[in-house]
Amino acid sequence: EGEVGLVFYSYNAGKNCLEEVFYLPFDRSYSILKEEIGQLAYVNQQGLFYLMLNGRIYAIDFAGKEYMTVVENVADDALVINGDSSVIAWVEEQKEAGSSRIQILYLEDGHQNTVTAESGEYLHAVGFVDEDLVAGKIRQSDYDAYHRYTDYPMYALEVIDSEGKIAATYEKDGILITDTTV
Repeated sequence: EGEVGLVFYSYNAGKNCLEEVFYLPFDRSYSILKEEIGQLAYVNQQGLFYLMLNGRIYAIDFAGKEYMTVVENVADDALVINGDSSVIAWVEEQKEAGSSRIQILYLEDGHQNTVTAESGEYLHAVGFVDEDLVAGKIRQSDYDAYHRYTDYPMYALEVIDSEGKIAATYEKDGILITDTTV
């Protein structure tokens, strides 16, 4: 009573009662908690619950009543989540221009892929088409020249499948992509 946090209960049909699995305290208001939980909340087939809270992504094991931090210090604008919340991607070492690496985590089976920028380039996580990540490629020289017009002057978009392979590339000489909708 009088505290803000997340409480996870399990219903035991044999005993006809609710049992508390765990409680996570939260040191800010309920409205902020509600907004943060709305970004990522996913339970996979193995009973691992993934959620984002306070800039961290946690994996919580209901059966073992344990949790681990999957990602620390992830900014809202550095994270993209696919439509059913089963795949997340975040940029590492977020800079104003982009990042040199994007991590992709498939929450259903826990496998992870890394996309690394080539020398002289940045990457921007744009979004997902189903489970395929759409990543923008930015030349450092284009960023220096065109940043005043757009946040991410991308010269190409790559669609990366769940095996980490490039499924499609969209690029045209002399054209920069300044905005995307997935």
